[in-house]
Amino acid sequence: MVIYRALPFVLAVCVISETTARCDEPARQAAERLLTTLWDKQSNRTVEIPEVFRKSVQELGQHPLLLQAYVLNRMHYYRYRDALPVAEQLSDLSPDLLEAWMMRAWIQGILSRFERMLIEIQLAAQRLGPAIQSGQYEQVELERIAARLGRMYGFAEGPAQHDVNAATLRDVLREIQRALNDDLLRIFEDERQDVLAQYVRAANDRQQSLIQSEQDWQTKSQQEIQNLDAANAQLQQRRDQLQQEAIRVRDDGRRQLSEFDSRLEPLRGEALAANRRLASVEWSWQIVAQNIAAEEALLAREQDPHLRAIILARISQLQWQLRGIETDLFGLRAHLATLRQQLNALELQRRSLAQSLDAQLSTLQGELQQVQRSERQNLTRRDKLLGSTAPVPTSARVISDQIKVLATYDPYPVEAERQRLLQDLRQLARGGG
Repeated sequence: MVIYRALPFVLAVCVISETTARCDEPARQAAERLLTTLWDKQSNRTVEIPEVFRKSVQELGQHPLLLQAYVLNRMHYYRYRDALPVAEQLSDLSPDLLEAWMMRAWIQGILSRFERMLIEIQLAAQRLGPAIQSGQYEQVELERIAARLGRMYGFAEGPAQHDVNAATLRDVLREIQRALNDDLLRIFEDERQDVLAQYVRAANDRQQSLIQSEQDWQTKSQQEIQNLDAANAQLQQRRDQLQQEAIRVRDDGRRQLSEFDSRLEPLRGEALAANRRLASVEWSWQIVAQNIAAEEALLAREQDPHLRAIILARISQLQWQLRGIETDLFGLRAHLATLRQQLNALELQRRSLAQSLDAQLSTLQGELQQVQRSERQNLTRRDKLLGSTAPVPTSARVISDQIKVLATYDPYPVEAERQRLLQDLRQLARGGG
């Protein structure tokens, strides 16, 4: 007869006799790797671990050793959705392995699938009765399973009571009571009641925290309202000062800019006229230059001396005319450069003044907006304080967050199970016994 030790992992798939042990060494090595080399969370193994598992299954098949080690590894990494289907495969492959059913139930609970957790507990209980009768599990292991069932069931009827069906609770309890003997049933009840008591204490602590928070909130709210009223009185005074200062800066700026505009306008008109004159003269220059080019092209083709003399005379006249135009261009460009220099200097001074005024007004406007925003925030805060209740304190939030989490009452002993499985794996490597 096979007797299961505290963790019936390896012995569920490797038959142990008094003198021999038979287990696939490649599967044992792959399982040990999942529990050692690939256990370190500091390494980035998000992709590597599932790939190692997939290749191992591809090579070795769905060996229970691999499935068991992979489920533990995924639970260690909090990848419960990855662990669940493999735990289901494990229980299908080794239906007498109670820990596989316990894993399934616990993972469903940690994923907040509480109704499904109850069903898994019921399935585990259906297999627990025959296991107790057959004597294939040691008493210490049966007591551990009874205690785990008690804590998960207590969680379902306490913290998760609003998420499960009452009829399902009753059916599961009857199944457990049928499966357990008196000694194991006492352990089940002790753990079940301990979870319920822990839940009641947490609920009471949360309620007391809320009451104390409400009292503190009322005192604090009244004081804060007084402070807000005093702050808004000061903000209103500052708002008036800023508005008056903005009006003064804006009026002074407009006056100074107007003075610059009165100086710039005549220069701009003169520069515009000079530009038009320059454009006209440049156009004349282009026409004369084109005529010279045309005459020179004609001269190059003409062979008659008399006609060549006439063409040369026309070219000379055009060149004289071009030089006169170039003299005008030089004068116009110099005059326009002087005008532009004067305009640029005045426009630069005007821009600097405008930028300075804009900066002052922007600063004042920014501060004014900040004051107005602070006033609105204070008024909003005041109205909120008058019509609000105390916020939920951090301590109560923590309790609320934890009170419906299965691990608060029944944390899965991943590290302990890993060590027990490693011990069995290494014992197999030495030849069983």
